[in-house]
Formats: sequence, structure tokens, C-alpha cells
Amino acid sequence: MPNKPVPAAAEGVPSLIDVVDQLGHTRGMLDVINFALDSMASEPDGEINALQEGVSEARARLTHACAMLDAHREAAR
Repeated sequence: MPNKPVPAAAEGVPSLIDVVDQLGHTRGMLDVINFALDSMASEPDGEINALQEGVSEARARLTHACAMLDAHREAAR
């Protein structure tokens, strides 16, 4: 009895590897932004603190998305 063909992923739908790559790129960009903000943090400007808070929140959400992806991977094993 022949094996059933595996359906191809829908065209235009990213693979999980693509999602992982994008999350990694996003994490790298957050690092660059955070380093730039850290270098400006000595200025007595509340705007820098607000931007750092925004980066911190984005990093927390990114970390949560990565954890969700890891849970998905574990469930698929």
C-alpha cells in the first residue's frame, strides 16, 4: 500500500522556520535599539526612559512569542 502524499504548505504561508528566523531578526533589532538608547540614557530626558520602556515591553512580548513557539514545537514531537 503506497504512502499518502504529504500536502504541501499553502502558498504564501510561512513555515515555522521562517517564523523562528523572523523572531531572531526582531530580537537582534531590539538589541541594537536598546544599545543606542543606553548610550543616550545619560541625558536628563524622559523620552529616552519612555523609549526604553517600550523596548522592554516589546522584548517581553517577543520572549512570550518565542515561548509559545517552543511549546508548539514540543507538542508536535
